[in-house]
Amino acid sequence: LKGQIQWDQLNLPEAQIGLGIAQIEGRVSGNFTLKEIAGKDPIGDGRIQLVDGRLRSGPGLVEKTLFWVIAKLADEPRLENCPITKAGADITVAGGGRYELKNIVFESPGLLRLAGQAGGSEKNIHGEFQLGLAGDLGKKINRITAGQCFVREEDGYLYEPFNISGTLDQPRNNLAEKLGLSLANAAIQKGIDFLKKATGNSAPDSPAGAPGQILNSILGVPGR
Repeated sequence: LKGQIQWDQLNLPEAQIGLGIAQIEGRVSGNFTLKEIAGKDPIGDGRIQLVDGRLRSGPGLVEKTLFWVIAKLADEPRLENCPITKAGADITVAGGGRYELKNIVFESPGLLRLAGQAGGSEKNIHGEFQLGLAGDLGKKINRITAGQCFVREEDGYLYEPFNISGTLDQPRNNLAEKLGLSLANAAIQKGIDFLKKATGNSAPDSPAGAPGQILNSILGVPGR
């Protein structure tokens, strides 16, 4: 059995994509070339594209995605609800439930750019990514983490590599933890005043004014 399958602007299941990096809403278009059926497994490749995508935020949604952590650290509300103008990936499906996603690109120009690849089998997943934060946003996170994160600059973005692992239902990424540890180290080494100077904000409900709350959210331990 062989053939070409195409679909146009199918609605996404609510908050079902994002791999723990972000919660995303939108529609998906794409195509898939079915090369054969091995047992019950389809084998082939194609491309998927997100249409009218947007980062989501709101009551009842899982908060501790990677972008939520960065939004709280940088006091940047745009990361919690911004349009995604470019997002897509090449997909390959093999036997035994194995799959690969290559050339993943996820971009909101002037704010962020995510690129990488992922793969796995059944519900397991692993992947390697580069997250770029634009201009002042990247520099702000770099200052908050005492220069430990988002160091490499290219085309107006500051980049940080990270990995994902785990399952599709409970993916994990090592960047959220790294950001939390960097913040904790900065607080220990230079004190809370360092965070206030780095963010330029010392209001009680801001990241700088409430480092303990942020550390507790990221690491699950008190920050002070």
